Amino acid sequence: MKASLRPFLVAATLPLAAVSTQAQVLTADTITGMSGSGQLLSDGVGYTQTFTNITDISSLTFRFVAGTGGGAVTNLDFYFTQWAPDGFPIQQALGNLNAGPQTLSIPGAASWQAFDGSTDYFDASIDLSGVSFPLNASATYALTIVGNAVTAANSIALALGGSNYADGQNMFTSPVASYADLSTINANLIGSDFAFTTTVTPIPEASHAAVLFTALFVGALMCRRRGHVGSAQLQV
Repeated sequence: MKASLRPFLVAATLPLAAVSTQAQVLTADTITGMSGSGQLLSDGVGYTQTFTNITDISSLTFRFVAGTGGGAVTNLDFYFTQWAPDGFPIQQALGNLNAGPQTLSIPGAASWQAFDGSTDYFDASIDLSGVSFPLNASATYALTIVGNAVTAANSIALALGGSNYADGQNMFTSPVASYADLSTINANLIGSDFAFTTTVTPIPEASHAAVLFTALFVGALMCRRRGHVGSAQLQV
């Protein structure tokens, strides 16, 4: 009996390890390999990076670029939203649905770093630990940053990534003066992901989870059967 149980124990252990691996928090990175080019943040235009197939996102760091010495102090409006299937943002994660945008502070040129001989950069972190609703792995989430007069005058741009993010894309819409304006945010694709890093929790692979539950169910049946056999032997 022990010999027949051993293959089952091995089979049950492997799916468990696979599910545990898939549930780990992963880091997405499109900053590595970037060329220094970027999308100029025009005044009043919203620039969006989307995310799908995730159950948690705790922070985002976007890279901004400008010409040497071109960084300037400004506060940028941003929104983190969940989209409905037709693309309209149905919830705002930080604050109430009809609340104003959140603020991302960009420092002056002295806090920027040299990327090459003609470009400086600054990495701005956005804390999303205050997301007010649980993330649905089948939904699309969007982080939208709105350009202003300072970014336009100083040619400050969102850097374009050195690689593509498989579970998202970027796009823009104009104008964005309030949350309601995000309804047309999926109208224009830029075609290259922005340069960012983020910590996300992906959904476990369904096949692994199914194998795990099947293995545990079979194991319970085998243990129960073994118990009945033992009881019968004791009664003889």
